[in-house]
Amino acid sequence: MIVIDALFFLFFFSFIPISWFIDATALGFSSWPPIVTKNIVAWWVRLCDPLLGNPPLWFRAMTWFEVIVYPFFCAASCVAIYRGLGKSHWIRIPAIVFASIVGYSFLFIAAEYMFGKYKNPAPWIFTSVYVPYFIIPILFAYRTYHPSRRISSGKKRASRESKTWSTDSAKTRQAKRSSSGTLSSSQSVQEENVIASVDEPRRLRSRDTLKKPLRT
Repeated sequence: MIVIDALFFLFFFSFIPISWFIDATALGFSSWPPIVTKNIVAWWVRLCDPLLGNPPLWFRAMTWFEVIVYPFFCAASCVAIYRGLGKSHWIRIPAIVFASIVGYSFLFIAAEYMFGKYKNPAPWIFTSVYVPYFIIPILFAYRTYHPSRRISSGKKRASRESKTWSTDSAKTRQAKRSSSGTLSSSQSVQEENVIASVDEPRRLRSRDTLKKPLRT
């Protein structure tokens, strides 16, 4: 798993508790989410998200869809990323659907904050927090159709390194062979010199014997 896939994994993994604990406050249940989460959401509503504190009907309908459907897709995305997007082609179409739904939901909410009755008191904070939820699903949908681009470059680099290693090893073997050949030739020369030094006295004695006259 490379870095970009790890970031996608963290995004979808964190999306599940955010849907169940944060966004579920728009549904208006008294027993869910916990009171601690409600206090955090109340602070966030006062800061920059009044639509979450006073949701209209269309916003509650979107929240129901988010709480029920999104966690299953996020869990499936985590499984696909863990197994490898190159092996999980089944996630491609759901990723496109998810990116489309999240995209138009963000546009509806942004239009409400810009032109509706819910004026955002801190638009820059809201934008910096929610824009990643608009961009990352689109990037993930693109990633599902191009899962092996980084991996293929890594394979090419590994093949180049293996070729370089094989070339170096071949050169090393050739150098060893040449050095061993040089050593063997020098050893043979030394052996010939030793044999010649041993045979020289024998040749001299045989020559002296031939020079002596025969006794009658």
